[in-house]
Amino acid sequence: MNVNDYAYPSARIRAMKGNLLDKTKIEELLRAHNLDEFVELLADTIYCRVFEGMGGINLRNIDRVLLDDLFDTHNKVFFMAPKNSQPLFFSMLMHYEIQCVKEIISSTISRKEVDTDKFPSRDPEFLRNLSKSDNLDEMFDLLKQSRYKKAFTEIQSVSDGTQILLALDKYFYDKLWRVLKSINNEIAKRILGPEFDFVNIMTLLRINKIGDSENRPKIDNYLVPTYKVRNIEKLISSGSIDEIVSNLSNTAYREALEEGLKAYMETKQLLKFEISLRKLLLQFSRKYLMGYPFQIGLLLGYLKLKESEIRNLRAIATGINHRLSSDDIKELIVI
Repeated sequence: MNVNDYAYPSARIRAMKGNLLDKTKIEELLRAHNLDEFVELLADTIYCRVFEGMGGINLRNIDRVLLDDLFDTHNKVFFMAPKNSQPLFFSMLMHYEIQCVKEIISSTISRKEVDTDKFPSRDPEFLRNLSKSDNLDEMFDLLKQSRYKKAFTEIQSVSDGTQILLALDKYFYDKLWRVLKSINNEIAKRILGPEFDFVNIMTLLRINKIGDSENRPKIDNYLVPTYKVRNIEKLISSGSIDEIVSNLSNTAYREALEEGLKAYMETKQLLKFEISLRKLLLQFSRKYLMGYPFQIGLLLGYLKLKESEIRNLRAIATGINHRLSSDDIKELIVI
């Protein structure tokens, strides 16, 4: 790696990092009473420019411009990155597209109205057709005829929407792993590796929660390459959520999982697991953003912080729109 290759992008990223919101601003936003106040509180930040020309202040428009901003930011990082690392950033861009597809699938399955035009996409017609699916089989057929068809080559049928979401995750992370191996950059693996473990842990938890063991999908079909979690066969054979957590007690994820388990015992929901693990991933990203000023770690660390910020802003805006209390919204964000 030539340090000079990162001199210009490092200077740019340091400037862009200065525009990220601090904890004080996030806490201000949590106290907003409505979306007008939410937008007004962001008037002294970089998002003032993001909201220009947005049109009326409503959740749909806020969602649209925030997603556009995330895509635009990633494109900027992609074009400033050294050429030998651009394949990695190009692959990561696909992650945002898949997340949009997953969001539409989840909303459609839940019979929630979804506005597909707010999602940046190379194929908006596909997203619209997906949102109009009348049932799971129709949705599955559409996906098998799309650019994501390779995600379902090992799956003959689906009985639960979770299978579709997990298959899309596997499709993306398998491709990302191949790119990581091809560029052979240890720092990139250190930053992105824990995300592979996160996906596998959440997959194990979600599938374990689907009915009894005889009716669950085959877990092997949905697991992605592992990073630090090694005892994968033991985890697959775990009979319960708390057994999965116990079998991961000797990993860096122990405290986050124990926090998630405590909430799960009360609510029987997996959300706290996801939030706690995302907080840990965010800590890793901050560490690498500070520790590698003239390497790929700076670019990757910044992108991960930006992703988290956009996810938080969307969650806060949605919570405000649904008149959730600030305490309830705070439980949905990662800071």
